[in-house]
Amino acid sequence: MDNCCAMGTIIQNKALTDSIYELKLTYQQKLDFIPGQFVNLKLDGFYLRRPISVADYDDHTLTLIYKVVGQGTDALSKYQPGQTIDTLMPLGNGFDLSKPIDTLIGGGMGIAPIYGLTKALKDHHPLTVILGFRNKDEIVYLQQFQSLGVKMIITTDDGSYGIQGNVMAGIDTFDHPIQTWAACGPTIMMKSLSQTLNTHGQVSLEARMGCGFGGCMGCSIQTTSNQSKRVCLDGPVFDDKEVLWDSLK
Repeated sequence: MDNCCAMGTIIQNKALTDSIYELKLTYQQKLDFIPGQFVNLKLDGFYLRRPISVADYDDHTLTLIYKVVGQGTDALSKYQPGQTIDTLMPLGNGFDLSKPIDTLIGGGMGIAPIYGLTKALKDHHPLTVILGFRNKDEIVYLQQFQSLGVKMIITTDDGSYGIQGNVMAGIDTFDHPIQTWAACGPTIMMKSLSQTLNTHGQVSLEARMGCGFGGCMGCSIQTTSNQSKRVCLDGPVFDDKEVLWDSLK
């Protein structure tokens, strides 16, 4: 499916927690995504679109998970079923499914693309999924992950659910070395994974975006090859050893 603008009709926009929402949109055309790709939503009254990772999709329905963190996502949370949203999609390069991955790691809202990746890989080889949250009140999509039949490890910063600590505390429980991995979450989490794990991993980065398709260069990052790359077009998924982590905020 080539990048295009399409009108999606909201069929659900429900709160999962006080600040996290699940948005389901239906489209007339057939959808085709790779886990890790994202969409850019045009919201009424806002000049810039809002980039949101795709958690799940079928032939005509998108499922997005987002957190209210500013005026744009606050406005999005008030949209009702039946309203339409102009959607630019599919955007970016997703995870490389041809590469073996045995451990999937999601932190906070980074669980969204990890859920889609888990669904895509679960029938091919054994997986371990590690999800990290601040506390039990911010845990979302746990039942959905559990229904996929993969090994689950949950961590919370305050120990209110699962293992106390961040995702590295979950990794410390492994009785075998991680061979291949993929992650999405806060930059500090993925930097720690990259610098701790000896093997190559795939990381899905977040960045402020202007256009979402590589035209404005606003989401450029520095890489170890001394070339700048755009998160929206060259990513958001990169090899972890390609990212110059100390240049990221």
